[in-house]
Amino acid sequence: MLRRFLTASLTMLALGAPMAALAAPAVTLTSAAAVTADERLVWNIPYLIRNTGAVGFYADSFLADFTDEDAGVHRGPRRWTESLTALLSTIPPISGNDSLESTCFLPSRFEKGKVTLRIFGHTPAGPLPPLTATLRTEPGETSAAHPSQLLDVGGRKVEVVAFAPANPEGQAPGVLIVHSDDEHARRWLQVGTSMRARGYAVVVVSLPGFGASTGPADLNGPATSAALDAAFERLASLPGVNPGLLAVWGTGRGATAAALLAGRRTGVAAMVLQSGSYDLWAAYRAADAKGRKAIEAEAGRDSLGWSQRSPLSSNAHIHCPVLLLHGELDRIAPAASAHAYVATLQGLHAAVDARFQPDRGHDLPVTFTRSSAMQFFKKVFGY
Repeated sequence: MLRRFLTASLTMLALGAPMAALAAPAVTLTSAAAVTADERLVWNIPYLIRNTGAVGFYADSFLADFTDEDAGVHRGPRRWTESLTALLSTIPPISGNDSLESTCFLPSRFEKGKVTLRIFGHTPAGPLPPLTATLRTEPGETSAAHPSQLLDVGGRKVEVVAFAPANPEGQAPGVLIVHSDDEHARRWLQVGTSMRARGYAVVVVSLPGFGASTGPADLNGPATSAALDAAFERLASLPGVNPGLLAVWGTGRGATAAALLAGRRTGVAAMVLQSGSYDLWAAYRAADAKGRKAIEAEAGRDSLGWSQRSPLSSNAHIHCPVLLLHGELDRIAPAASAHAYVATLQGLHAAVDARFQPDRGHDLPVTFTRSSAMQFFKKVFGY
């Protein structure tokens, strides 16, 4: 239901003498003042296009501008635009003195922020300026049901978001999720909710310097190791979790952290790694000047420290099943080191399912990575 309408009115006079008989079109777009994500963490955004002119309105393109205002720290963009062209089929031509009321369904990109809908269109008189309407987003019930918890780890705060299994008396498998540079723990609410519904327990951790975790970031150094150990133990302690069925799933720098965790702990039963850097020297050589300075700022320049941050050099003994997802065109985490890491794991007799995408870089398609991960966990754990 619409709570309050924000209206952006756009009027354009008919152009030229031949069009004089056409009335000046007036088309407006309105939406709710605010929306909360539903239980599936989807925004149901109602909108109304009203055409008070005498000629028809035809939509040409549909965009959404997002502004992330969450408190959690991450290194991704705070503002970006996405095309909603697929929704144009839901906007038929609107005759003069007619209107269209509809709803667009968008997965929530953040908890607090703003969304601006922009619809570009035309009338027989020519193109109109974009119709725009801005609304605020607020956390919903699912967000409230899974608040952040701050673990005290050696005097530092480590943010985790826990999804306990539905049956506290059961023996559910558990998955620790470790995010990439562009994220923090609360960005994984949708995945955590979905996995819990499938019978899993989930803990998502914010790395040092991300989310609400104490910084600074240390690029998979000692602070990161301590944070992951604490989060892994938190996962094992959830009621209804089988401590013998614990997995870790990491993306980007989180994949490197996950690999290092599995290398130093015997309790990891399965591992998913996507777009990870397994050789810090290779990542450094591939980086530009700015990227190299960022690596040195977090990891220093000590060879031993770099070795301890590189799964290829850490003498890890991993025997659990592994799913590795990587883009052959990755310029941040070179694919050559991923191939070398696969060979290392196979030499340790680990069951490795390596899926290299020939035409992809560092950012792999979400549909591919998440469906691959869920198929892998189902194969390993039977859920």
